[in-house]
Amino acid sequence: MKAIALLLSCLGLVACGDDDMSADAGDIDANLCSASVECDDGFFCNGREECDPGAIGANAMGCLRGPDPCAATDVCMEATDECRDPCGTLDRDGDGQNSLDCGGLDCDDDDARRFNGNPEVCDALNVDEDCDPTTFGEKDSDGDGFLDAACCNMGTCGNDCDDSEAGTFPGAEEICGNEIDENCNGSVDDEC
Repeated sequence: MKAIALLLSCLGLVACGDDDMSADAGDIDANLCSASVECDDGFFCNGREECDPGAIGANAMGCLRGPDPCAATDVCMEATDECRDPCGTLDRDGDGQNSLDCGGLDCDDDDARRFNGNPEVCDALNVDEDCDPTTFGEKDSDGDGFLDAACCNMGTCGNDCDDSEAGTFPGAEEICGNEIDENCNGSVDDEC
């Protein structure tokens, strides 16, 4: 009798263990979504999330990312929750030229300082105002006919190493003993 009671007692413990496991499984099910609104992350551009716990690719909550809200050629604007055709506004920066990717001549349609035909300026920021990387702004303060080396545009620069001295320019005659590089070759008094 004692053996049967002990056996029944053990079986009861095993059955109780099964109940605990199903309770754990129930806790997991409690974390699953029941409506798509529970999956919404608040972002427009990554698509509307769907609740589909049985779907392949669903996350631990059973949520799936929805389809992209915009066409592949559109630009998604998160701040305004809208899709825009990048060529819908042909002149975004208002400089009078359409962007290159929409058939225009504007190399940077987000910066009104940059467009084809705009005069190039010698500036500390090396902005390419005229959309031509070979030009860099014609600044010749000393009037010697050589452009200031401080004016650059995407690696192309002027060649006057001292645009405040008319006697200092590439090819100028070197004056000995004055510790000045008149010919802009990087060496002082090298022809002496």
